[in-house]
Amino acid sequence: MIEKNPYVVAMQKIVDIAVGIPRYSYPMYQNAPRPTENPFAAIRIMGSRSPCYDELTTYEKDGELIQRTEGNREIMVDVLFNRAGGYSDIIKFDNSFFRPDVEAICDEVGMHLLRKKATNLRNKSLETNWEIRTGITCIMSVLQVDEVVIGYVDEFNISGSHFEESGKVTNLNINIKE
Repeated sequence: MIEKNPYVVAMQKIVDIAVGIPRYSYPMYQNAPRPTENPFAAIRIMGSRSPCYDELTTYEKDGELIQRTEGNREIMVDVLFNRAGGYSDIIKFDNSFFRPDVEAICDEVGMHLLRKKATNLRNKSLETNWEIRTGITCIMSVLQVDEVVIGYVDEFNISGSHFEESGKVTNLNINIKE
């Protein structure tokens, strides 16, 4: 089973609430047949950027040492509307981000709008014959968390040499074991 992109799923929920139509949006590039419902919106993730340093913490859980990385990400999302009714829906979507229902779904999915702009469609290679006509590119803020087991150091060796002025060399080997 192919894992769904969590950012696309979250953005689908936001778009559907914003335009007031359940199942209005779908993920692009899934080779699915054209939606029979008109109008519709297609969502695709264009990129991710880390605008600042991540916070690194370590903690112990069940006898293992875990490193947690937590940081802000800016996710660039294209929301593309088809020509059949897309214009009125794009206005609804564009004006929705300060509505309480849209703010609530943004809180629920953990994505918040930083800024938005009209999508430049002149150079976009879009799905064949889907006739997408207008869009908004949203830059969304998310908190990204990753955890990895890093384990403990049980043993390590230190090697080196000490050089005296007389030319005498003393090799040093230190082994530290838990």
